[in-house]
Amino acid sequence: MPGKTRQSHLPNVKAALLCGAPLSASKKKSLLALVDKALAQKVIHQRTAVGDYVCPRCGAAFISSPYGVEFDKTNYCGNCGQRLDWEECI
Repeated sequence: MPGKTRQSHLPNVKAALLCGAPLSASKKKSLLALVDKALAQKVIHQRTAVGDYVCPRCGAAFISSPYGVEFDKTNYCGNCGQRLDWEECI
């Protein structure tokens, strides 16, 4: 899958940015933020008023069904854009 190939290179991009790639501080900071958002973060299992899961970056709650029915697990947070990993929630 092409998407998986691109995702596998993100840690290398982040390492290159941290090791002194020739960029201005503001560009480096912006690129690091984009790489961090693109790397999937594990969803946090935490009971809230609207659901049982929250975004690891911004804390936005994901609405779950009141009837115990499985809900659609989105790949990205609708609030901050963080890529999400639902495999093993923390």
